[in-house]
Amino acid sequence: MLKQRPNDHLSTGQLLQALVDPSDLEAERQDHLEQCLPCRKELERLKQGFGRLGQTARQMAPAPTRPFRLPSKPAPTAWWRFKPMWATVAAGALLFAFTVWWPHPLAPPAPVPTVAVYHPAATPYLIDQVDALVDDALPPTLQALAAASDLGDAEDDLDLLVPPVGDGQNDDSWI
Repeated sequence: MLKQRPNDHLSTGQLLQALVDPSDLEAERQDHLEQCLPCRKELERLKQGFGRLGQTARQMAPAPTRPFRLPSKPAPTAWWRFKPMWATVAAGALLFAFTVWWPHPLAPPAPVPTVAVYHPAATPYLIDQVDALVDDALPPTLQALAAASDLGDAEDDLDLLVPPVGDGQNDDSWI
């Protein structure tokens, strides 16, 4: 069937697939590759190109300074690599042991002191004190000073600072 259509050659992707593993191609394409001279030449050209690429890579790549080999047995892991983890585990274990096996519990909290207590017998006394404060809020020494001063003079001083409003006086009196 492919012989009837000579323009139906293998594509570049199919040729690369045949280069890697010819058995990956479909049976028809494998038969075409065996019978078609241009497709075989193109496949050979690709093989040579990749072969030259490999040779160039081997020539251009630097040679290793010494041969390398994988170790036959794995390297032992040092215990000090896990030192922070072991330190954390040890600290946690000590804290746990300290809290669980402490010989006596921590001191119990002190009782709450009573700040205010209601005594029904003292209620009239408290009300009397509040009434005394409302009537005379000044301490006795300041009450004596307040009684000695003349209140009439204070009103005259107040009129000098703040003139009375609505007397019918001119506002020019300030000038």
